Amino acid sequence: HRIAELAGSETKQVAGDLRIGVIPTVAPYLVPKLIMQFRNSYPQVSLSVKEMTTRSIITYLLQSDLDMAILATPLAHQDILEIPLYYEKFVAYFSTSYLDQNLPLRATDLPLEHIWVLQEGHCLRTQVFNFCHNPNMENREYEAGSIDTLVKIVDQNGGYSVIPELHIEFLNEEQRKHVRQIDNPPAVREISIVIKKNYVREGMINAVVNIVKQLIPPHMID
Repeated sequence: HRIAELAGSETKQVAGDLRIGVIPTVAPYLVPKLIMQFRNSYPQVSLSVKEMTTRSIITYLLQSDLDMAILATPLAHQDILEIPLYYEKFVAYFSTSYLDQNLPLRATDLPLEHIWVLQEGHCLRTQVFNFCHNPNMENREYEAGSIDTLVKIVDQNGGYSVIPELHIEFLNEEQRKHVRQIDNPPAVREISIVIKKNYVREGMINAVVNIVKQLIPPHMID
């Protein structure tokens, strides 16, 4: 009975160590505020956050070197449970506003020969090529390591890129004029908390979910 009581207490408890992995295309928008909110709301939690690729996160989760992660899903891994948090649209960022602003921009309208992309291993790269229907397209000049770098490359070298909706707040007023919504169909990614299926600390999961819901615009929340 005592073991059962201890296990039950551990399940609901929001205290102790919490190790979270976050993919690079999500980290800039969540991690700074997530850390601050945890310090204020859950002072008994010792939080450790690592920015990692999806592949590394899966390895660390399965080895129990991470408690949970925030990344783009689905992963379709038999030993990992996915808990959707929010859905984020992609937008196109052009060097010039040469497209007719009054016409909807479809994924099939995007010229792949002018696109700048992230390095191999970033989930956003795979998602971009999925909605462009050309997984073998390669950028022959440069593949950036961050969204910020992509935007700067477009500004100085022309062409365009595809960036997450949450990155718009990082753009200045002039840069925002070069953002176009993608329709027919809209390009969207699912962002989830992922855990090993045997992870039992429900209190910790709920704490992360509650904080993320405070940080993400309401229209994006699942």
